[in-house]
Amino acid sequence: MGNEQTKRVLVLEDDPETGALIETSLAGAGYIVHLAEAVPGALHLIDDLAFDAAVLDYCIGTNTALQVAQSLRTRLIPFVFCTADDDLPVEFEDVPVLGKPFAPEDLIGVVRSVFGPPRLTQPAIGQ
Repeated sequence: MGNEQTKRVLVLEDDPETGALIETSLAGAGYIVHLAEAVPGALHLIDDLAFDAAVLDYCIGTNTALQVAQSLRTRLIPFVFCTADDDLPVEFEDVPVLGKPFAPEDLIGVVRSVFGPPRLTQPAIGQ
């Protein structure tokens, strides 16, 4: 039998209503969700916790999620952009984009296709 570990997902979203929708949708699908509403908070979470994946709004107030995306990429953590912005940097053209507005089932579909199911199966100790 393998041990199962729930996947931890970082969400960077500055709109409280959209952030709550993403958090509720992903938690309801079985993921552990950590929500940040600003770039500094997201960077602190990345430094403090081990994430399996992330969902990023690209436009965060007057800033962008560029620094967070670069930090995730350096750590080899997969992520998707969930944004209404069509003008993403060329360096992130390979990153999946979920356009806003979106339906919760579309969010779950994109997350599962990119990150897999909410649980990681690991070999039992000694196997």
